[in-house]
Amino acid sequence: MSKFNQLINQGWKQESEIPFLEQIATKASSCYTYANKKYSSVAIMPVPSDSIVLIRLSSIRGNQFNYFQFTWNENEDAIVNAVDSAKDDADINNYFSFYFSLQSAGEVSIVAWEQWESNYR
Repeated sequence: MSKFNQLINQGWKQESEIPFLEQIATKASSCYTYANKKYSSVAIMPVPSDSIVLIRLSSIRGNQFNYFQFTWNENEDAIVNAVDSAKDDADINNYFSFYFSLQSAGEVSIVAWEQWESNYR
């Protein structure tokens, strides 16, 4: 069982398909989501074809969101542990705090819109 699959034992839900419409999420091989008491949702999506792991922090309604990206290089345990540890404190209204909490797992970046949407203006 991969470390990502083990998230299910930590209260995460494995989605049957990628539930997000953003183009950046289309290459993800799987998706695990977690909704917390701060009305925020965290999703973790491995993208093996690009050697990255995407993290999506959003409002429960889904109308506000940010993406974060890890380079995936033998650091699956660190990524999963960092995201899982931050899940209950994750708050879409304070996404920089979430971003800083992810840095313990390695190189993480905030993904800008123009990096994934071809019609960004």
